[in-house]
Amino acid sequence: MTPITQITELARAILADSPSDADVESAISKAVDLVYEQGGSSRDWDESTIRKSVESALLGYGSLQEIIQDPEIEEIWINSPDRVFISKNAETTQLHLGLDGLAVRQAVEKMLRDSGRRLDRSEPFVDATLANGSRLHVVIPDVTRENWAVNIRKFPSTVLKMSDLVNRNSLTHELAEFIKSQFHLGKNILI
Repeated sequence: MTPITQITELARAILADSPSDADVESAISKAVDLVYEQGGSSRDWDESTIRKSVESALLGYGSLQEIIQDPEIEEIWINSPDRVFISKNAETTQLHLGLDGLAVRQAVEKMLRDSGRRLDRSEPFVDATLANGSRLHVVIPDVTRENWAVNIRKFPSTVLKMSDLVNRNSLTHELAEFIKSQFHLGKNILI
């Protein structure tokens, strides 16, 4: 277990259900001291980095917080803790966030809290809307082979115009003109 995971779990056990920022800071300090005293880790690690990661795990979505808040990221896929992909500017990139299965589960459970939805063997997949309007889809084992599969589709902050789609090579100029003409004729368009 990594120092971040150890400290996060200890701090979580110290805290009540709805912690204030002061409670979180106090719980993290106690957890850091406990881990150090138990010999579970040394003070060689960067304590400020660990504190920031633990605070993000307790109050936000852990390592996922930054990519969820990034307005340029359009979609996030978690196929397993070590296979996290993002779509940014219509390009897919794999990230190495240092997640483990527990971190993924805890982040998803926080995301689902406001929706009132749940995941378990009787309901092994869920669709929900996050507070920022993003769509969340999660599937758990036994439907998946081994790991929780998570997809977060974020809504772009700007709406693309037809010319933007042509410039990004998503549409040819001819197809864009055809779609426009069909729209003006009142035809149904299925996308």
